[in-house]
Amino acid sequence: MELTKLREGIDIIDQNILRMLNERAELAEKIGIEKKKQNLPITNENREQQVIQKLIKLNNGPLSDEAIERIFNEIIFCCRTLQKDIS
Repeated sequence: MELTKLREGIDIIDQNILRMLNERAELAEKIGIEKKKQNLPITNENREQQVIQKLIKLNNGPLSDEAIERIFNEIIFCCRTLQKDIS
């Protein structure tokens, strides 16, 4: 496959990742609203670890489990920040 076509494939995947990240963020904001209504803390380390461990179990590579953990820690951090900003 030529380089241009491979890069076009990456561009399409990146657009899908961006769309899905924003969908995830919207759900995280809704969760933040519910947490606020119920007077629950924003951070739930047990839940965050469950999410990451589940994804690591699903991971078939070529990304390492460590890479998956780093990526999703960052995603969770960004979504948690959105929840903290809810007034």
